Parts: sequence; structure tokens; C-alpha cells
Amino acid sequence: MNSAPVIEADPRHAVGVLSVTTVLKEAGLVDDTFFTELSRWRGSVVHKICEYEDLNDLDESSVDDAVRGYLEAYRTFKQDYRFEPALIEHDVYSTTFRYKGRLDRFGALNGKKAILDIKTGTVHKTCALQLAGYAFALAGRLDVPSCRMALRIDSHGTYQLKEYRLEDYRDDIQAFLGAVNIANWKRRNDVR
Repeated sequence: MNSAPVIEADPRHAVGVLSVTTVLKEAGLVDDTFFTELSRWRGSVVHKICEYEDLNDLDESSVDDAVRGYLEAYRTFKQDYRFEPALIEHDVYSTTFRYKGRLDRFGALNGKKAILDIKTGTVHKTCALQLAGYAFALAGRLDVPSCRMALRIDSHGTYQLKEYRLEDYRDDIQAFLGAVNIANWKRRNDVR
């Protein structure tokens, strides 16, 4: 007797699969009440401009003067560190811990494999956990950390690069996975 094949939904889109940023927020590690619509717009636009830049598909005339400095900062960073992105705005998913995320960049930075998060505002301490979550989902194992960096770019065309120590990766991923468990527990028990 032939039976119809079972088609399962993509687990990354399943109800209850939390994003990396939602995990950090719901675990109580990030307060996003100070985010404004302007900062959200700026971050979204700057990320899109940098994506088109990396894809060699940027129409210079489309870049608003309000964000041009961010683009210049990103270009300067790429040149200074010989950054060559291999993955751009790449979705990652941990099947083991059932969380998902979108890492900004993964590529070669001065010859080292690096995960990079682009920030247009303050780089919070929890960025170390955010990047550890992406690295873990990308690699799928606790023992394969990547170089993790936060790149803060600004409207003046300058940047700051924050590298998270390789020796802190294990602690950072354990803290992040603890946050996943807390966020899921809070949801299961309707604790807000």
C-alpha cells in the first residue's frame, strides 16, 4: 500500500522558535525601550546599503546623505582589515537548541575567519552573546568558535571594531544557551 509522503515544515519557521535577539530580550538581558523608530530605520537602511555594497550592486545615487557616512565607514573598515564577506545577511539555525538568527557577515578578516555584526548605535555587552549564538548555530558545535567582532559605524564615516576574545567563547555560548532556556521557560509558563 502506497502512502503519501510526509512533508514537514521548515523548522526555522516553526512556532516557538525564537530569534537570537528575542532570546536576549526575553531572558531580560536587553532593554529595547530606548530604541526609536529613527534608530530602527537607520539600522535597516544602513544594513541594506552595506549588503548591496558587498554584493557589488549598490547604486550610489540611491544612498541618502543621512546615511552616506555609514557607508564610507564600512568601506574604510573593509579596506583597512581586508574584509572579504562570504556570507551576507545569512540565516542560521540551531536544531539542537531550536533558535534562529540572521548573522550580518561571515568572512575573511585579515585572513582569519570572522563573524561580524554591524552596529549603527551603541555596542552592548550582550553583543558577545549574540555573536556566540550565531557562531554556535553556524558551526553547530561548542568547540568550533569563530573570531567574533562587532563593527560600530557612524554618520561621520568612522568606525570602531570590538573583538571578543576567543578564550571567552565557551562562557559566552553557555550564557547564551542559558538565556535560550530562560526565554523558553518564561514562554511555557506565561511569565513576562
